[in-house]
Amino acid sequence: MLFYIPVRLLGGGTNISILYALGRERVVLYCRLIAGVSNLVLDCLLIPDHIGPVRLAGLGVMGAIVATLSTGVIMHIVEFVLAKRLIHMKYPYVFSFKIVGATLIAGQLTRRMGTEGLLSLLLACLVFSLIYIVLIMVLRPLSNYDGEVMSRVMPGIVERLRRWNILIGNE
Repeated sequence: MLFYIPVRLLGGGTNISILYALGRERVVLYCRLIAGVSNLVLDCLLIPDHIGPVRLAGLGVMGAIVATLSTGVIMHIVEFVLAKRLIHMKYPYVFSFKIVGATLIAGQLTRRMGTEGLLSLLLACLVFSLIYIVLIMVLRPLSNYDGEVMSRVMPGIVERLRRWNILIGNE
């Protein structure tokens, strides 16, 4: 979870799609190549106890996890910065914090619910969904500009969202 949230906030796989669409396939290739080599080097340093007389971290499986996740996050940061520079995008900080906040709050409130059986798991999912919907209704993460963009793609949805007072806020 510690590594997943930053990657999602940085756009997940969207940045790589932007780079491909702009004809920057080699940039993606080099980013991924450097990340792969960095992961290999970190694996060699973090997994074993020692290499010859040199004492290392010796984290075993945990070393592999740390190496893979940290190089993945750094790779996503680099791709995000490159995509942002190429298309001069403005990062939606308010939107991201509202969505992540609603997710974390709903997750924390339902975390202690039992998930041993199918029925209790379904109940936990239902409670999480209801809490999340209420939080989205309160936080209203999308701005009027977002509504204008959505109306170009899905004209009917914006009127429904405004009527239900769910998503379109005044930012």
